[in-house]
Amino acid sequence: MSGSILLAFAIGILGYLGWYFVSFGDTGIIKQPILKLSFNVFCALAYAIILGVSIDLTNHYTPSKTFIWWAFFGGQISYGVYLFHNVTAFSIPNSYLIMNICNM
Repeated sequence: MSGSILLAFAIGILGYLGWYFVSFGDTGIIKQPILKLSFNVFCALAYAIILGVSIDLTNHYTPSKTFIWWAFFGGQISYGVYLFHNVTAFSIPNSYLIMNICNM
C-alpha cells in the first residue's frame, strides 16, 4: 500500500473509533466484544501508522533549521497544553466546574 492510502486508512479508522466513542461511550464499547477487548489497541495502532507514514513521507528530504525549530516549538506548546489543561479550571475561584467536581 502506498503511504498516502495507508495514511488515509489510518486517519479514517481513528476518526471512526473516535466517533464511536463519542456517540456510544463506554457502554457501546462494552457491548461490542471486539471493541471491548481491543479498542485501545486499535486506537494505538492507527496512531502508530499515522506517525510512521508521516515520518516516512518526511524522510525523503532534509528539513531546514527553521522547520526543525517550528516543529520543536509546536511540540513544546502541545506538551504544555497537555500538562496544564486542568490548571485553568482550578485557578478560577468559585468556578462552576470546580463546584460540580467538589459536590460529586
